[in-house]
Amino acid sequence: MRVFFFLISAIIGSGAFILPFTLSQFASLSLYSFGFTSGIILGLTYLFSKASSVIIQEAFGSFIAKICTYFYWLIGSISTIIVINEIIIYLNLQAYSQLFSIIIISFFTLINCFSNKYSTIIEGVFTVIKISLLILIPIMILRAPATSISWNTSFNFVNLFKGISLSMWSFVGVETIPAIALEKKNLTFTSIFTMSIICCLYLLNLYTIFSRLGFNLSARPYFDVANLIGGANILSIIIAIICIGTVNSWINSSGFFAYESAKANLMPKIFLKTYNDVPYLSIILSSLILLPFVFLLKNNLAHMMIKFIDISCNGLFIFYSVFSLSYAKIHKSIFALFIGLLCIIVAIFNIISLI
Repeated sequence: MRVFFFLISAIIGSGAFILPFTLSQFASLSLYSFGFTSGIILGLTYLFSKASSVIIQEAFGSFIAKICTYFYWLIGSISTIIVINEIIIYLNLQAYSQLFSIIIISFFTLINCFSNKYSTIIEGVFTVIKISLLILIPIMILRAPATSISWNTSFNFVNLFKGISLSMWSFVGVETIPAIALEKKNLTFTSIFTMSIICCLYLLNLYTIFSRLGFNLSARPYFDVANLIGGANILSIIIAIICIGTVNSWINSSGFFAYESAKANLMPKIFLKTYNDVPYLSIILSSLILLPFVFLLKNNLAHMMIKFIDISCNGLFIFYSVFSLSYAKIHKSIFALFIGLLCIIVAIFNIISLI
């Protein structure tokens, strides 16, 4: 159940609420992009349920493995700031952004350092809220009249792969499966089952929003939804609650990722210190590197968030490709080779689109 709770809480967060906006520019092609991304994600879910990123060390040596480890740890940790900023925007707390950020980081760091039991209970509560809302919102949207839109869009490879890359931001967290799994029993089935639920929820929300609101969406598509069905203030609080759950899971998973990496000699041994089987020092250090960004990301948050998503998605695809190719090399897996090559192709097309 821990993997189920933490995967849903880690993945369904800020990305879910900007996904309709980021994909709307590609019209109906966005649904094909999302479907393609879902296939890649399910493939990566299978691979990460079988091995951790430590396999990169076995395949390509310690130097490459350490670069990938620190790179992902930094991206995974800093991404938490993006989620916190979204909470601030939705709750209209810009005047207290720095104080709020420090409080929420400190609170969840303390909770996760104390016991796995309490953090898992918190994730269970947030998971129920998230699943309920992402089912309820489409049902409420479907009560509104459909918008007359054209689902026929000219095919464009660059736009297809750009959409795939942007969709990937909504699945950040799949690589934490080995870190958050305290036991390996039924891990593959649980991980794929959980990820399949997430993909279906995302697709359901995308389709219902596009069919009722069209493709001309604002940067806050769920505010557009609230204007359609009512309750903008309530929905803002709900979205903030969901994002708060994501902050908790990302702080937890970043700490455990560093802990697992330290066990493989890819990070300093200081990350191995535990209390009640919780890598408390790893969690604390993962949270401390967030603090400088609390003060740096003060102005123009939306612009910084979009830029960071572009950069991090490219970085993640490179990380995923190296991991998949490592798995393919060690286990002689054609499937892993296929997933790795797909990730490389997506990264190349996305870099071309940015030039």
